[in-house]
Amino acid sequence: TMRCRGPGQWREWRFGNQIVPLYMPGDPKDKPPGPNELPLNEVVYRASKALNAKNQLPKLTDAVTAMIKEPDSPGGRIREERFRMVLEEAAAQVLETDEMQAVFPHLRKAEEHHDGSGNHGEGGRHKR
Repeated sequence: TMRCRGPGQWREWRFGNQIVPLYMPGDPKDKPPGPNELPLNEVVYRASKALNAKNQLPKLTDAVTAMIKEPDSPGGRIREERFRMVLEEAAAQVLETDEMQAVFPHLRKAEEHHDGSGNHGEGGRHKR
């Protein structure tokens, strides 16, 4: 959940007993999400649901705990972009490609763009 009261100098994402202080939207230090990216709450929900289905939710909570210990600012705030990267890295350790694309749609868009480039491997497929 996101905090909706207080001084308005930061926002918080909460999950269980974890609290992640985030930069406010529009802060010049925080890059806004791209057009193909879901809202942060939706990404966290999808990632936690997918990891929980595989009994790997502790990987996510451990990654978030490590991120909180190394904030982006002296005030303890985290950039949303970094939070999204931590979520993506934690999910990538467990989830298959199609599951990753369901949680992080921008990966699907990037692959579609890459597929349309004309630089295909043998038989029109990418070598992985």
